[in-house]
Amino acid sequence: MKRFLYLCAVTVMAATTVSAAKGGWLDNFEQAKKDAAADGKPIFALFTGSDWCTWCVKLNDEILKTSDFKKFAQKNLVLFIADFPSQKKLKKAVERQNKELASKYHVKGYPTVLLLKADGTVIGKTGYQKGGGKEYVKMLKEKLGDALEEVVKPTAPKSLREKFGAPATPAGTAAPGRTPRPAGPVGK
Repeated sequence: MKRFLYLCAVTVMAATTVSAAKGGWLDNFEQAKKDAAADGKPIFALFTGSDWCTWCVKLNDEILKTSDFKKFAQKNLVLFIADFPSQKKLKKAVERQNKELASKYHVKGYPTVLLLKADGTVIGKTGYQKGGGKEYVKMLKEKLGDALEEVVKPTAPKSLREKFGAPATPAGTAAPGRTPRPAGPVGK
């Protein structure tokens, strides 16, 4: 019987982990910063009381679960959650991390959303706002400004040669195995 209960607990924990990973939410702040730096995206840091805070539940149901928000977040954000539940238990390390982050960023109420650079610098602060996912995404775009433009509009290299670092071949010469191009105007 103990073995059966153990297997059930492991299965539930694995399913919960897979579900959280599919949703894209991280609960490890250092990992969120690493992902943000690697992907060139800002961090959407949600400080929430998921199982007791009415406004947190509204934020989740009316905004975070919408296709507008999910589509925007997948393309433009690294999602981090610092949860402060009253019923469910967190790992001690996560609980300690969340308390330290709330103190560091002076979080006084829930939900609090911080928009952060990969190094943890605050870009903006918000929380629940009525209007649904589409309006929330519009507000996020305004708050993120230049930080978002770096994600949405990456600078393209001027040429393929520049992109791949190939040396330019001067007129009248050719790359190995190629016919030389003419040095002057063609057709006269």
